[in-house]
Amino acid sequence: MPVPDTVETLVRGLSARGFRRTHALVCLLREMTEDPHPHTLAEWAARPSLQERDMATLYRLMMRLEEADVVRRVHLNGRCPSFHLRQEDREAEAYLVCTSCGGLEAVEAPPVVRKQQAELSR
Repeated sequence: MPVPDTVETLVRGLSARGFRRTHALVCLLREMTEDPHPHTLAEWAARPSLQERDMATLYRLMMRLEEADVVRRVHLNGRCPSFHLRQEDREAEAYLVCTSCGGLEAVEAPPVVRKQQAELSR
């Protein structure tokens, strides 16, 4: 099954970088691997496997994963920041947000936007 392999690979890589293998880490990575779309921290915390976890713990974990460049933070339509797992084969550069239902659609950013992103990341 590809999802556990991906999670295990991520956990091993993070362990080599000083992360401890915790139940919260494994559950969060599993949830994020199974659902590649951005969600707010509260939405991730509401998942059945993470409901028992303290919100502050999940926040600190998400911040460490972002710092390690494993998770990407995106700001969508004035909402709280949303997070998704960085995966090269599924990395969306931009999202369209439906103003009626709030649904998300991943889109490729126009060349001018990609150029600006590259300049800002220097």
